Amino acid sequence: ERVTGTPTPGGGGSGRRLAYDYAMEAAAVSKRAGVPVKVVWTRPDDMHHDYFRTPSFHRMRAVIDTDGQLSAWRHHIITSPLFTHILGPDVEYPEMYDVAGAADFPYDVGHLLVEYSPIDVPLQLGSWRSVSHSFNVFAVNCFLDEIAAALERDPLDVHLSLLGAPRQRQAKLNLPGRRGQPA
Repeated sequence: ERVTGTPTPGGGGSGRRLAYDYAMEAAAVSKRAGVPVKVVWTRPDDMHHDYFRTPSFHRMRAVIDTDGQLSAWRHHIITSPLFTHILGPDVEYPEMYDVAGAADFPYDVGHLLVEYSPIDVPLQLGSWRSVSHSFNVFAVNCFLDEIAAALERDPLDVHLSLLGAPRQRQAKLNLPGRRGQPA
């Protein structure tokens, strides 16, 4: 009854503020000392107790038609479900974050397939910066650059040509609530 908690915004914390291990340490030290304390980790302590970014493996394939246009895209993502590291092993739909930046593919391609396979990673994983967007979007755009090189076209021209006309595309994901069918 004598403790007041003030949540701080997560912005600017690069995902690290989603964890609370440092607050637990401060509470334990304060309880033992019998007085309020301020715990400040050294840089080595911070690195030692830090979370790793989710590792991922991507297998990507594309079909180029006879006109030199991208007509089909397949992206298979293999990673450890971040939600299970943050919320525990019993979380429903743990893959929700892991396909972001790939399942919401912005380019105008006739046939799109995004697949996901979970793997166990026995490390302390956490949310870093843009979560899975960072590695999925990186893989997507690097592969598009490789396609541009194979076509002997400027990568920027390929990216811009694939954006196509303004449109909405439905991605149907097996997720609960309003996130199940995002536009």
